[in-house]
Amino acid sequence: MTPGGALSSSTRVPVAATPSEPQRGGGNGRSPAILIPSADADQIRRHAESEFPEEGCGVLIGVREASLVRISDVVCAANIAEGDRRRRYQVAWEALFTAYRRAQTAGRTVVGVFHSHPDGTDSPSDVDAREALDGFIYIIVPMREGLAGTPRAWGFVDGGFAPIDLVIACA
Repeated sequence: MTPGGALSSSTRVPVAATPSEPQRGGGNGRSPAILIPSADADQIRRHAESEFPEEGCGVLIGVREASLVRISDVVCAANIAEGDRRRRYQVAWEALFTAYRRAQTAGRTVVGVFHSHPDGTDSPSDVDAREALDGFIYIIVPMREGLAGTPRAWGFVDGGFAPIDLVIACA
């Protein structure tokens, strides 16, 4: 967390081939996996596109189970980072407050954040690593010419990022 209570760090694809098949984003096949409804994944992509050429960001709400994190809600946020917002983000404290309130009301928890990379990469940057919170999930949306690509999920544990399977559940 940064002063003022905001989270910070350093950028349209069909959801699935058929309605019954989940789409898997990057990852390594190890537990836990992240399950996100297609509507929430679409909301993240739309927010990333609307914030381009700056990084879009927001908060992930869900439930942690033994080998799965189920995303149940996303809260899109203003990027209030100082400096170059094309290379870093800071989730506005108002969005954090909203996310924590929604999570508490629904019996859920804040499990992580999402942000976009306008340069097209889907891997955490050096700034992401310096400012990551241990135990949080990070979904990164690569951008190409203002269009959101396939999001990729990462977990931050013991000072480092590891890819996590991202399953986009079709409605």
